Amino acid sequence: KYGYPPDLQKMAVEQVVEQAELMAGNL
Repeated sequence: KYGYPPDLQKMAVEQVVEQAELMAGNL
């Protein structure tokens, strides 16, 4: 878990947020 660089983790979080926004937009 702690082996990930902060950038990679931030990018993953942003992807999840983006997908959540797309899902909300489709409702």
